[in-house]
Amino acid sequence: MKISKSGKEYDILKTDDIYDILPVKNYIIMSQISRGYFLQEKEEFRLPKKIYGKDTHFIDKVKKTYDNLSDRDTLGILLNGLKGTGKTVDATMIALQSNLPVLFVTASYCDTDFKNFLSSITQEYVLFIDEFEKIYNYEHQEQLLSVFDGMLSSKKIILLTSNNDRISEFFNNRLKRIRYRKTYHNLSESVIKEVIEDLLNNKSYIPELLNKIADIGIITMDILISIIEEMNIHNETVEEATKYLNIISEKVEYRLGRLLPNDEYLFIDTFKASADSGFFQYEGHYKPHITESNVKNQHIYYDIDSKVINPEKIKYNTYKMVVPTTFTVLKDDNNYQEERDITYIIEKESIYKFGY
Repeated sequence: MKISKSGKEYDILKTDDIYDILPVKNYIIMSQISRGYFLQEKEEFRLPKKIYGKDTHFIDKVKKTYDNLSDRDTLGILLNGLKGTGKTVDATMIALQSNLPVLFVTASYCDTDFKNFLSSITQEYVLFIDEFEKIYNYEHQEQLLSVFDGMLSSKKIILLTSNNDRISEFFNNRLKRIRYRKTYHNLSESVIKEVIEDLLNNKSYIPELLNKIADIGIITMDILISIIEEMNIHNETVEEATKYLNIISEKVEYRLGRLLPNDEYLFIDTFKASADSGFFQYEGHYKPHITESNVKNQHIYYDIDSKVINPEKIKYNTYKMVVPTTFTVLKDDNNYQEERDITYIIEKESIYKFGY
């Protein structure tokens, strides 16, 4: 193998007697009709000054596994999850720790020439495809499998990130193609608290900020830091700071029940609605079969009108509301209706329970 460099561009040339080494840098794989595939030098990686929630165990595990593979094995890694949850940081750390050239794929290459180009690079390297499902649609993903299977000229790392799980099923349970799959969820409570302690200027706003985070439902590093920046810049409360931010509360699950006349609690149903505790919209037509303690042997059915309700918070993630409710009472095969104000209890299931 011989490498020809012109400015920031690199060409791989086949030869039987000269084997120069591609420098340990970042490169974008490029293609021109008259030239074919070549490499263009890319800027170096930049990591944040402080990395929150760093998964050193996983990164070390990847490195140790790769070091123990045979000379022509490929180590495939898929990092999947929400944007801003740490996928790119982990991918960057894996690439840096490998101490190998990193080749970025930014277009849906999957033809024979692309396969031959990769195979012509006979030294070890990292093939990095960020936001894999956006670059390669479902059909192209299947075509790319033959490229992965044919990369036998040297040991390599294939590093994929994905913002959702639109990945071909042919990647599943094929450990020779993708050995590790790591899914990224919400930030952990410990990371959230560490970021807030480090970055929030007015510490008296911490309880209010934690309340808001529980309401949002899905919280990423991007969202958290943006909220804190807004609070710091304008010296605002979290409600003022988030008023115009582009944040959409995720839907979470609620438990709906009611207080019977004897103060006993009666579970009705579960439903999903906005995680924002300011209000939720409860839509449904539920008819649980109950027997009221003060109306013996009568089957009572009731409907809750679809409306926006502003509940009263009575404790953490638990709300109370009084709603006019229409009852249909069945007695002796005759129906009659009546309306009463009924007290309902709403309990929100939240992944964040900070315990303050």
